[in-house]
Amino acid sequence: TNDGIYITVQWPSKLLYYDPRSEIVTPVVGSSDGGFGGDGGQALDASLNSPMDVWGDTNGNIFIADSQNCRVRKVDPNGIIYTVIDYLGGSGGSATNVYISQPSGMWGDKQGNLFYVDRGYCVIRKVDRSGTIINIAGTWNCGYGDDGRPANATQISDWSFGFWGDEAGNYYYLDNRNLRKIES
Repeated sequence: TNDGIYITVQWPSKLLYYDPRSEIVTPVVGSSDGGFGGDGGQALDASLNSPMDVWGDTNGNIFIADSQNCRVRKVDPNGIIYTVIDYLGGSGGSATNVYISQPSGMWGDKQGNLFYVDRGYCVIRKVDRSGTIINIAGTWNCGYGDDGRPANATQISDWSFGFWGDEAGNYYYLDNRNLRKIES
């Protein structure tokens, strides 16, 4: 029911919403020129640091790749902001206890899984509805790998942006100025 466009602004670090019908731009998140703060409070009073991408689910939640804070943040339909993925642990466990560095691309599927590109560690990750996180692509060694290999055996560059999927279960991302596909 929302025909507008969310716009990430890296400096000053904010998330804006553009309504094409009224042609009005409204701030959604960001109260300063960058930093971290505001979890559990109103998103308008929170701080981001170089947001790189945004994705909204069908429940009205907005997920933000808060790149320089090395976090994924969520704004709920009531305008409250939370950290949902942070930088405290490893892989294969909880999304609130995982290594994350410079998230840049985000997308979610109809099953409620959230995907993001991690530019700092050169991997693409999936967070399922229970909060478990797994790597679906990349080797943790930055580079530009060979095409035609399994996604988790192919290097991803630290210039990876964007992420989205199609109805057939294929995924796409931009890597080192090239569009790459992970086949289902």
